[in-house]
This record gives sequence, structure tokens and C-alpha cells, in this order.
Amino acid sequence: MARFHVLLEFFLVLYCCFMRFATAHQHLCTNTTIKHNTFANVKTFTAPHVADHPSKQADIVFGTTASNGVHAYIQDGVLGGFDIELTNAICKLAGKTCAIVTVPMETMWPTSYARFGWPRNTKNYPGEGYQGRWFHCTVGTENLIGRQQHIAFTHPYTNPSVRTAGFLVPNAAATTFPVDGATKVVGLVADSPTAHWFQNKKPKLFNPKNVVQYISVDLLFAALKSKVVAAAYIDSNTATDWLATNPRYQVVHLAPGWSNGIAFACHPEYGDFVTALNKALITFKGSAEYTTLCNKYPNITCALPGQTFNNMKTAASPEIADHPTERADIVFGTEADWAAHNWVKDGVAGGFDYEVTKKVCEHGNKVCAIVGVPWQAVWPSDYARFGWPINEKLYPGEGHPRRWFHCSQGTMNIIARQQSTAFSNPMIDPAQATAGFVVADATASTVRANAAGKVVGVISGYAASLYFMATFDMTAIAAVVIYENVDATFAALAAGSVDVVYTDAVAANEWIGKVGGGYQVV
Repeated sequence: MARFHVLLEFFLVLYCCFMRFATAHQHLCTNTTIKHNTFANVKTFTAPHVADHPSKQADIVFGTTASNGVHAYIQDGVLGGFDIELTNAICKLAGKTCAIVTVPMETMWPTSYARFGWPRNTKNYPGEGYQGRWFHCTVGTENLIGRQQHIAFTHPYTNPSVRTAGFLVPNAAATTFPVDGATKVVGLVADSPTAHWFQNKKPKLFNPKNVVQYISVDLLFAALKSKVVAAAYIDSNTATDWLATNPRYQVVHLAPGWSNGIAFACHPEYGDFVTALNKALITFKGSAEYTTLCNKYPNITCALPGQTFNNMKTAASPEIADHPTERADIVFGTEADWAAHNWVKDGVAGGFDYEVTKKVCEHGNKVCAIVGVPWQAVWPSDYARFGWPINEKLYPGEGHPRRWFHCSQGTMNIIARQQSTAFSNPMIDPAQATAGFVVADATASTVRANAAGKVVGVISGYAASLYFMATFDMTAIAAVVIYENVDATFAALAAGSVDVVYTDAVAANEWIGKVGGGYQVV
């Protein structure tokens, strides 16, 4: 009924304005011109609840969770906070047209990538918002070692020195506990920012007798209470929360370093944006406007003008990843989980493929960026949500068609893959690309060439697995179990859940060396 009235009025107005004789509706016409209601995406004194949006295409789109305390929030439906005001000021100073959109945190830094085979995102893969270019950069992002391997950070706008970490110890041990943890067993939360910092600064800053890593902070604190570890190395905020109910402990030797402060964080493809934002930040942090903004938010400890950050590996900071300072010509995706080829160890990415890629780009006169992606986004074992419970056609993963990257590195060239993806010249000798069955030494003699009667484990999406499934006689094999990643596959072998694992020699030899032998490839 409401729609009918709107349409009726519309036609009456047209009739009035163009036919000029509808006296009942003359009040709607003024010299044959219709008065329209208008709306502008501009915050004003009379409309402070309206958000500012650009009137032309934005140069840079920023993502924010709008759920980060006074940094960025939505109150009564209105977006605001320190980060929002800072972003607007920086963009103006940089001469960039910017837009800000709200997105969930999981699109920036997911805790898991379950649909790509990672129930815990231990590699710190950036979220789908970064990968799919929902935005170019994010605001209010803490610069941590694991994150910076895949994403480029600007200079900080909060002071990194206030983010400290130290050794949580019993009160009785506090006065004698060594500043470097020497001779002590130290506990860490595995894959946490403080663990990455601690492990990467051995032995320069830390020299413990041993390190034990736990999958949760609760398990770490339990180990400390039971004296399995002499100390827990943890950030000051987490320690303070725990100490509120555990007064028999305290934190010693607090020091900064594990965090590089809060900053803008951009996909490494956009090195030119990072450069522009850095120039504006340097200028803005020396201005009276910056001082006024910081005073407006007293709970935020603003960065000092001289506090800077560069996405460049140096002798003093080898844990920092290299990212371009200009727009990348080519973006490479890597799983960072294939033995010596590409890896993330203690939060730091590296390996043969990384080094080869950098040199190839250098000699090809191309600006290149490398970003970590789950392997299932490169070559999935299934496309269940698109109707293929098994990816028998070897369709490329979502990272290819969604343009998360232009190319992937460290990818085995097999005929079935090459039908839909172009390969370069090889970076390893194809004759050395062998595969076989990994089996315990004690049972190696029982494994036939066709694995007859055996339960075989394979790694989802791996070239060797695809070859195995396509060429071996499945009727002769007791069962095939597909695992989402390397760790899960070899854990099944060690636990006796499978008799053998079929995989490439690189992955096989890496694991055998890691467990200290007891297995072989046949």
C-alpha cells in the first residue's frame, strides 16, 4: 500500500509538471522544477553521526574491526576513535583519497583457516580480507614478527616501548633469576608473538638451558606451578591478569621488543601506499595537530616522532621480512610449509624458494612481493562447496581464480596441474623429484611396490598424493587416508594410524631427520 501511494504521487507530480493543469497538486511544483531530498556522505556540525566517504574513487581502502577500544569503535551506530581520526589526517597529508570500511577481525588475522586445512593458523597467514583485496591496508594493527612476514607495516603511531614482556617466576626466585634465563628451563606459548621474539633473539638476548612450548597459556601456567619450567616468558598484560589471582609470583626483567607498535598494515603488493603513508606519518608526528589528537585520547601512548619501522631484513634484525617500497609487479603465494623449500620457523619465513624468487625477480627487473597462503588455496584436495567432494579435475585452488596472487612458488609441475596453470622453467632438477613410501624401519620389508594390503596416508593437495591417487591400483590397497597437512599426516604414521605415507622425497627426508631416524623411504 505504501509503495502504491509513492507511485501515485510520483505520477501526479509528473502530470502536474509536464501537463500543467493538475490544480490539486500545484504545491508540489515550483516553476516546473521538482524539489528533491538530498543526502551527503559528509560529517557536519548538524549531522555529526554521518560518516565521511569520498566523492570519487578511493586511492586506498582501509579495513577496521571497529572493536578495538578507543582506537576504533562503533557507539550508537557511529564509527569513531583515534585510528579513524588519525587515518583521515594522514590521508589528507599524503594527498590520497581514502575510504574506511568495517570488517570482522577474522578477515584480517584468522585464528584458523579450517576450510583450507589449518584448524589453527600457526603460520600467521593473513585473512581473506587481505588476500582477496577487500581492502588495501588495515588500521590499528599491532606489528608482530609472525604477521610482518606476510604483510607490510608502516611506521608505528603508538609507542612500542610500552609493550613489554618478561619472565614470570615464583617470588622466591625473583631476585636471582638471570636476565637472559641462563641455566633455566623457560616455558613459552607456542606460536605466540612473545615466543617468536624469544626464539629469534637466542642467544643474543636469551640463553636458556631449554625451552618448552605449550599450545595454550593455561598449560604454560600449569607447567610453571608444577615446576616443570622455572619461568614463563610472557607479555606484561597477560602476566598482570594472571597475577591478580596468583600473588606468589611476579614478573622480572620486563623489556620491550616483541611488538613494534600499532601501525597501518598493507598487503605487500602495495609498497607505494606504505611509502606514502610513512612520509605522511613522519610529518604528522611532528605537528601540533598530532599532539592535540594524542591529548584527546590519554589512554593511548602515542609514538615519538623518531620511532620508525622499515620492512627490510638487516644484520641487526634478521627476523624482519623484506617487502617492496613500491607497487609490486608480481605477487607470489607460498604455503611456507614445505621442508627446506619454504617454511615458517619461530614466526620467520624463509627457505630455498624465497631466496630463488628474490633473485629471479632481481634479474628479471621485476618488483615482487611474497605472501603466505594455505596450500589448499593453491591446490585443494576437494571443492566440496562447489560440488566436488574430490578435486579429481585438479581445479586450481581459490587463490588462483580469486587473484590472491599472480603466481605460486615451489609448485611441482605435473601434467594434470599444467592443464590449467602455466609453469615456468624448473628451479630443481626434475630427475631428483622422486617419491615413495615412508615406513618404519622395522616393517619396511613388508611393503610391496604397490602397497598392497596397507593403509596409506597422503598429504592433501600434494603433487605426490595426486600422482599416487591417479596411478596406483586402489583395489590392492587396504585404505587411503587423506590428511590436511604434513604434520597431521606424519603424526598419523607415528601413531600407527596408517602403515605408510606416500609423499615426495623432500617432505619425507625432512620429517625423518626431524624425528631422528627410525623410518625410511621405499
